[in-house]
Amino acid sequence: MLVHNCGYQGGIGAFMKMAADYGVTPSMLGKAVYEAADSATWDATEALYEHAPDKYGLGPKEWTAIKIIVKGWRAAHPKTVASWWAYQNAAIEAVGMPGQVVGVEDVAVSYYSTGEYLFCLLPSGRCISYAQPYIKVEEVTRVNKEGEEYTRMESSVRFWGIHSVSKQWTCLGLYGGLQCENIVQAVSRDIMVEAMKRVERAGYPLILTVHDELLAEHPNPDVEEFERLMSVVPSWCAGLPLAVKAWTDTRYVK
Repeated sequence: MLVHNCGYQGGIGAFMKMAADYGVTPSMLGKAVYEAADSATWDATEALYEHAPDKYGLGPKEWTAIKIIVKGWRAAHPKTVASWWAYQNAAIEAVGMPGQVVGVEDVAVSYYSTGEYLFCLLPSGRCISYAQPYIKVEEVTRVNKEGEEYTRMESSVRFWGIHSVSKQWTCLGLYGGLQCENIVQAVSRDIMVEAMKRVERAGYPLILTVHDELLAEHPNPDVEEFERLMSVVPSWCAGLPLAVKAWTDTRYVK
């Protein structure tokens, strides 16, 4: 839960939505984090509440608790945080220079814009596409470490797609966390598709896929063989740590 939210640049609002989905209330988090955090961290974070632009109706204690969780996760995963800006900068550069391939440092993906579409080239060779991309420059308000607001001009990529809630075709913002999510899910899909082909060739006809699971019906299943077939790492992502756990039952279980 925490990785899915924080790993894709989720902040206070996204964390609240995710917590609600799992039945976790802000008051529960406030109490737990207050008891676990050291007083210096709590006091320094709480001092930012007064001028925070992302309160979402939260009181000081609840806001401080969630902020500590989000900031703590980011501090513990600096490479993930750095990747958000690397993805975002590469997309902005590619949209600003149609026809030029822009690589992402330390990541095996690159961006390319035709003007009509922005493409993200994945390690497998497949592409993610974003329709009608353009760069928007706007004045935004930020808050520094001392809790003081300041404004600056920032560039970002906009594109047209389906809104996740309204399901309407609309203009959307492309940012590093969303790019990270798109890439992670697309690469995971490509790995699983190769596994799907292997297990079917080996005589395990698939009847269902659920997220990262493959389900097959077989009269005499060999669990170890199925795990071996699924755990093959594709050549295009050599070195990727890939773990597989298989099971058998008379019905689908979670």
